[in-house]
Amino acid sequence: MSERTYITLPRSQRVEDYLEHGQSLAIMAAFANAALAMRSAQEDWIDQLWIASATWGLDLWEALVGIVPAADATLAERRSAVTAKLLGAGTCNAAMISRIAQAITGYDALVVEHFGQYQFSLTFVGDTPGFADFDLDAIRAAVEEVKPAHLEFIINGITWHDFHTMGMRWMDLHAMEATWADIHNKVMVQPRGEV
Repeated sequence: MSERTYITLPRSQRVEDYLEHGQSLAIMAAFANAALAMRSAQEDWIDQLWIASATWGLDLWEALVGIVPAADATLAERRSAVTAKLLGAGTCNAAMISRIAQAITGYDALVVEHFGQYQFSLTFVGDTPGFADFDLDAIRAAVEEVKPAHLEFIINGITWHDFHTMGMRWMDLHAMEATWADIHNKVMVQPRGEV
C-alpha cells in the first residue's frame, strides 16, 4: 500500500495570498465550476423523479405506465397523461374518476352516478364559476381506460342555464363570434357548494 502525501502549508499562509496568484485562481475557478455543474446535474436528475417537474425523464415514466405519447404532445399533456394513468390504478370508483379529472384539469370534479341508466357524469366545480377550455379528449381517454365497460361516461357540457348564470344573452354569444364547436368544447365550472 502506498502512502498518500499531503501538502501542508505553514500556518502563516493566508487565503488572500492564494488570491494574488493566477494559477491558484484558475484552480479554484475550475473546482467551483465543476461543483456547480455537479449540483446542477443532481438537481436536474432529482427533477426527473417527480412527474410535475420531469422533462427528459418523462420517457421513462411513459414507458413505466405503457403510454406512447403523440409526436406533438406538450410536456404538460404528457405529464397529465402519466398522472392520469397512475391515478387510474386500483378499483374504479367515483373518487378515482374525480382524482383523474382533477389531475388533468386542475379543477375539482364531482362524479354523479345514474344507476338506472348505467351512466355517470362529471361536473367541474370551482371557487369562481365560468367557462373553461379543457382537453376533453384526454379526460375521456383516461376515464374510458379505467371505467367498467358497461357504463356510459358523460362530461356535462354548457347548458342554457349556464349561460343565464353567467349573465349572457344570445347577442353576447353572437358578439363573441364563437362557433358551435368552440362552445361544445368548453365546460361550465359550477360554483362550489351549489352543485
